[in-house]
Amino acid sequence: MLPPSTNEVVQIPGGVWMILDVDPPKLKRLFIYGALEVEDTADRSIETELVLIQGGSFIVGREDAPFTHKFDLILHGNHLTEDQPMYDAPNCGAKALCVYGTSARDSPIPGFIDMHGVDVGKSWVKLGKTANAGDTTIELTETVNWEANSEIVLSATSWEYKETEKAVIASVSGNIITLTQPLQFKHLSSSSSLTGGSFTFYQQAEVGLLTRSVRIIGKDYAEQEEEQFGARVLVAAFDKFGTILPGYGRFSNVEFVRGGQEGWSDNYDPRYTLAFMNSGDHEDADGAPAAKESYVRNCGFNYNYNSAIGIFG
Repeated sequence: MLPPSTNEVVQIPGGVWMILDVDPPKLKRLFIYGALEVEDTADRSIETELVLIQGGSFIVGREDAPFTHKFDLILHGNHLTEDQPMYDAPNCGAKALCVYGTSARDSPIPGFIDMHGVDVGKSWVKLGKTANAGDTTIELTETVNWEANSEIVLSATSWEYKETEKAVIASVSGNIITLTQPLQFKHLSSSSSLTGGSFTFYQQAEVGLLTRSVRIIGKDYAEQEEEQFGARVLVAAFDKFGTILPGYGRFSNVEFVRGGQEGWSDNYDPRYTLAFMNSGDHEDADGAPAAKESYVRNCGFNYNYNSAIGIFG
């Protein structure tokens, strides 16, 4: 098979299991009716306008074997990008990763997304000591194994929600994190007790790790903040004469960067960062291949233009 050229529409037909061991050029659209598995031998990336899986599989690591290198799925586009319409199924839209089922001779064939990055451990920890504006170190209540150059978020503890801020880790030593730049705002870690000490309550900022090794990225562009048009991920189903043909999505330790599309929130087309729609019953299968299982575990949602996660039907 010849490698694709720039801005080409690529189709992986049913019955074909393709291993990706190179970085392809920037694509127009990628349709997966068979399987595409990213080989875990080096850092990889795919840039395209849209990925549509229909009765196929898109695999970047597995639950019991996470992807140990870095992988970026970069989805580009804007408000003028042509939608991918679907018949008898929720609209896929644009700047999107979508999965649906299909059928062959009236036999249902589910679609699957498996994306699993390296486990980052605990990703949300409380601030152990008040951090003031200008500080370059913060103290947590627990030790973490977060890596240098990772991005974190500190929640606001004042009345002003905009004092939530992001920072970049320079180094970690136990429960002490050194930052690359001083904090802009004060973040509290304090406690107060009722008279007599009958009850103590705490006001502590939350510190969350945003960075993951596997990322789904809405590519930035000049009018991004005006249009608020990020990437969307849709796990949905076809309704073929009353027969549900579902897709399934399993995401663990995945970072969603600039996700969601502002203005679409109706339950027939919710352009959330990640939406599950009408995809039927699910089971707890411990990550078994081809299982009717969907979940979101220990993922980071790094800037959204709509709600982060939605479940419909």
